[in-house]
Amino acid sequence: MHGMVHDETKHLDHLGDKIRLHSCSITDKDGVNDIICKAKPDYIFHLAAQSLLTNSWLYPEQTIIINTLGTINLLEAVKANGLGSVTEIICSSDEYASQNTSDAPITESASFGPSSPYGVSKLAADMMGYIYWQKYNMKIIRVRPFSIIGPRKTSDACSDFARGIVEIETGKKVKVWCG
Repeated sequence: MHGMVHDETKHLDHLGDKIRLHSCSITDKDGVNDIICKAKPDYIFHLAAQSLLTNSWLYPEQTIIINTLGTINLLEAVKANGLGSVTEIICSSDEYASQNTSDAPITESASFGPSSPYGVSKLAADMMGYIYWQKYNMKIIRVRPFSIIGPRKTSDACSDFARGIVEIETGKKVKVWCG
């Protein structure tokens, strides 16, 4: 099993020798190609992204480069190496236009209409996956998950809300009742 990281690996150290880590930025076309060529993966889970909405407003160019060009670099590497890899591209619910509550739940047929540089970059990556599937018959799966959280995710409503619940339940924060 192989994994690509662009900076630190301390959160992966517990995996030990179960995974071979490659240090490379998704924006490094030659580096990505070299890793794909050596690893020859059967399955690729593409999660590399600048995923903070706030940062997409502060650094829109960087967001577009990482999320969109990075996806192209990966798809080109798979194509150039003639691999039949199944590539799962993690897109985003931020690709959709704002919905009324009467439109809930949002379906895949909902209109696109991103409202941030992040949403635009993920929509572009999503559509590149579609084009590579259509044009090159590549095995591409595109998913648009909602509300992804984890232990190091901050600065979004879902993660901050979940963290608040944990803080209350562990006694680090006092419950405040309104009403």
